[in-house]
Amino acid sequence: MLLKMKMKHLLAVAFVSFVSATQVCAQTKMDALLTTMPKEVVPYLDKEQLAELAQFASKGVSSVKNTLEGQTTVDTISADYLRLKLSDFSTLQMRLLSVGDTAQILCVVKTVKRPVADSRVAFYDTQWKRVDTPQGLPVLADIDGLLDEFTERPDTMSVERYQELRSWIEPVLLQVDASDQTDALVYELSMPLLNKDDRRQLAVVMRRQLYRWDGSKFKKD
Repeated sequence: MLLKMKMKHLLAVAFVSFVSATQVCAQTKMDALLTTMPKEVVPYLDKEQLAELAQFASKGVSSVKNTLEGQTTVDTISADYLRLKLSDFSTLQMRLLSVGDTAQILCVVKTVKRPVADSRVAFYDTQWKRVDTPQGLPVLADIDGLLDEFTERPDTMSVERYQELRSWIEPVLLQVDASDQTDALVYELSMPLLNKDDRRQLAVVMRRQLYRWDGSKFKKD
């Protein structure tokens, strides 16, 4: 009887330990990806700095001085999302996406805001091997396609005025934001350097687009 009670106790402890370990793994999955991030993604963060960021990320505040003598901070972290403030003018977002039942792919969005916001999206497997595919997302090289996709003429606006406003968008760059709640990316054209009144006029024809992950690629909502 005593032996059975001891066995039950040991099994209960083992079960609790297993559940706790599983929870820890889920909570630190993004931490682990951060520590193994290759230098090509952010050249001015070395292995020690990445390890320090990951170590303190779950505690609320995690910041290091990068090799450019600037400050890099973990802004947001969860089991499947990470946002790094790389510097005063650049950010990096990482979002884990499920592929099938067990596989995962990592979506990385890097944005530089000097002087105009310019986002680049890349995909990796969980071993940081590059996956070279646009995954159903807009292609930056298709300038005319981007202008068609992310601008729209209001019914009350003449075609001539619409074309004039479109011509103000120079250079044609994209600003991308990865959601911290769902498997989605928000795309929009970057606002060019204009005065306040011109920016207000241009904003009338600019529009955002939501692309949602369906398990194999992104689809426009």
